[in-house]
Formats: sequence, structure tokens, C-alpha cells
Amino acid sequence: LVDPDPNRVAALRSSAEGLKLKLGGCQELNSVEALMHGVDFDAAALLTHVDREKALSALLSSKKFVFVEPPLAGNLEAAMRLVKASRQSHSSEQLLIGELAEYWPDSLTLREHVAAGVIGEALSAEVRYRQVGLEAEDAVAAGLGCMMVPGLSWIRALRCILGPVDEVVGTSLRGCVVGSQGPAGHAPATGSTNPWFGRSSSDRTRSNSSAMCTLRHSGGAVSTVHVQLGGALLPPSAPKLILTGTICEAAMEATGGIRLICEEKSTRTGSGAGAKAKAHPAPRGADRRAVAEAAHGEEQLWDIFAAQVQSAARGETQPAASPPQAPAAPLENLNAHLADLAVAEALQLSFSSGKFEAPRKVAF
Repeated sequence: LVDPDPNRVAALRSSAEGLKLKLGGCQELNSVEALMHGVDFDAAALLTHVDREKALSALLSSKKFVFVEPPLAGNLEAAMRLVKASRQSHSSEQLLIGELAEYWPDSLTLREHVAAGVIGEALSAEVRYRQVGLEAEDAVAAGLGCMMVPGLSWIRALRCILGPVDEVVGTSLRGCVVGSQGPAGHAPATGSTNPWFGRSSSDRTRSNSSAMCTLRHSGGAVSTVHVQLGGALLPPSAPKLILTGTICEAAMEATGGIRLICEEKSTRTGSGAGAKAKAHPAPRGADRRAVAEAAHGEEQLWDIFAAQVQSAARGETQPAASPPQAPAAPLENLNAHLADLAVAEALQLSFSSGKFEAPRKVAF
């Protein structure tokens, strides 16, 4: 366990995830440098965005396999540098980004509704979401804005449902304080370069801690996104996403599941595209399946990573095969993640220019 802050290590050890992974007896180090010089290891999971590029570059240059929490980096340029470093330092897949959007059941259900014509022609989507708790504080401590956390996940969802994004425009709000100062004694290790450690919550206010954006998709649909880190401007119980079509609307509920909202003109039990119905929740069985699929998706990511590491550790020339249910090739998922970062980059430009901006086209 490597972290300059012993409080975070203690919190991880005592968390449900830490207890499941049996981290109680793990050695504790305060820097990546100490890890590289004092421990013989094959793989690492990088769970923080603090000094992300420096730590990840050191691991990749030493030919270690690395699992990272998304986003890969705080901006597109840094992400491109890290991908290039990964591809130059090893002959097989060395870097796995824990992007779960490919397995997000509610997002996939909405995409299926659009493809099947359940809501008619998709016209628009509206996202309203507030990130609170430790994830919000960690994002601010790492210097990430709300378009990265939680915005990037919603950019992926909207691209999944409505297609590629051609141009964006947005504005950011100031003065939204995020969370508290954390546990007592929370302070950086000597020599830390992270500018947010040890500051009060008022000092850690981000200029784009709340943002409102419009995305124009290539198919003609338009989506709006209002996301925020902490604060209390957005009600947590409202639907997270509302998708509007020519027949009806579909709402992604805050508690999970999809609810179709249609005009009460006629009710048909058939599967015709023009069927009308009262607002009704998704079947409970579907909700239960969605939860199971999400958990399975997270396990798939670790299976893919473990297969790559085990192959290299045994000295095999060919990497082990990915699990048969993996949804897409690693390179396809990587390019999708970079496309998300390109949209976020265009939005940051729009915050300054006040104009529509087109995302860059990037791919490996």
C-alpha cells in the first residue's frame, strides 16, 4: 500500500473493500520511489489522481502492469502521453483503465430503447447529477474539475445512447464548496507537490465545480448536462437522466432502473413501435439483473488485468486470452475513453471562449 498520507491507508484497510481484499498485513510505503526500489512486484493498481502522471510514468517505464481508476489523466494531452508510454514500453497490453461504462446497465438499456424505437426518434437528453462524499473530495484534492468527475461518465453515457459528439458549448459556475477538510491530521508527506493537500474546504473551491453544457450529437439529437461536485444546488432524488423521443420519455431513476413516461392516450400490450402507456417503472426482475451485470462487469475488468499479468509473470510470449464475455477489444475501449476526454477538453475550451467548440479526433 503506497500513499504519502497514512490516514488514507488506514481508511482503506478498514473499508469494506479493504477487508474483502485482506489488506491488514500489507506493507505500507509512502512513495512510488520507495516501492520501486524496495519491493519486487509485477503489477499495481493506481487508485488516486494525485501526481497520477508521474507515478504512472514511473511504473510503465519499469514495465509494470497497471490498473487505473478513470479518468486516465486530468486532460487529454496527459492521457495521450501515458498511452504512448504504455505502448512503447511493452509488447502487450500493459495498462487497463477501470472504465465501467461499457457495463452500465441503465445506459445500455436506454441505447436499446433508442435502437428499437421504443421512445420513437431520440430528440434530446438531459442530465442532472451531483457528486458528493469521498469521491467528490478526492476529485477536488487531485485538482480535477466536475467535467472529469462526474462529468466524464455522463459524456460516455450520452455518446453511448445518442452517438458521437460534433460540438459542445458550456459555462461553469464559481463558489461551490466541496465537502469538508477530511479526517484530523490530514496532511501531505514532506515534499508533496499536490497543491490541494492541507488546504481548507474554502481554499479547495474549483472554478468549474458546477457546469452546464450542451452537446450536439452527429445524429441530430441534443443533450444538456448539469453536473456538480458537492454543494446543494441539484436535488439528489431527481432522475439522473431524462431521454426524450417522439413517442415518449425514458427516465434513469436516482435509485436505479429505467422508467418510461408516456402520454395517457391509449394503452396497448403489444410490442408495436407506436404503443402508448402510462408511466410505469421497469420490472423489478430487470432491476435485479442490472445489479448483477454491473458487478459482473467490474469483475471482468480484474479478470482481464489478471490474465495479462499472469501471462507476463510466466514469461509467455503471447498474452493470455481475455474472458469470452469481454464486450469490446481493449483498443476500442481505449479510443472510446480518449474520445470522452476530447469532449471534456472541448468543454473546457468553451468555458473560456463562450463559443461552440468541436472535440478533437484522437485514436490509436
